[in-house]
Amino acid sequence: MRNELLSVARSTLVTAAIATAVTAQCGFVSSPGGSGCGSSTPFGIPTIACAGQPQLGNQSFAVTARVPCAMSASALLLGNCLGTPQLIRGPFGANGFCGPTEAVCALYVDVALSVVIPGTATSGGASFAIPVPNDPGLRSLRFCAQEWNLCTLPTGSCLGASQAISITLM
Repeated sequence: MRNELLSVARSTLVTAAIATAVTAQCGFVSSPGGSGCGSSTPFGIPTIACAGQPQLGNQSFAVTARVPCAMSASALLLGNCLGTPQLIRGPFGANGFCGPTEAVCALYVDVALSVVIPGTATSGGASFAIPVPNDPGLRSLRFCAQEWNLCTLPTGSCLGASQAISITLM
């Protein structure tokens, strides 16, 4: 009887874990500095989100960015999630990081194992198409995405970054 109860309990836990994994397809990476970096004034911090579900065969899946500045370029970095974000120190203002802000500029995507997708400008930001092939071998693949952009200033440009999101294909 005890073994049967343990077997049922294990089966229930496995089912719950699978159900949780299936629903957790696109979410914020919870690490220090997860709010991105940009300028408190006059711009703001860029943010990204999934547009649609990252499901196998979804050819219209995309990541969208809200970039609150006069943006001259935007790119999405996709790749392995770093276990610990890499803090990026640098100058603020023209030809440096947009800032200062209370947020920390941090890199969440492993640049050694990543791809850069150029953004398509939208009203107030950018969109990044990520068509998902209908390949069962990609099921449960997890990767991170983070948007980086150049904001135009009267005296040059500055670099801003979004928070990171984790995407799991289902």
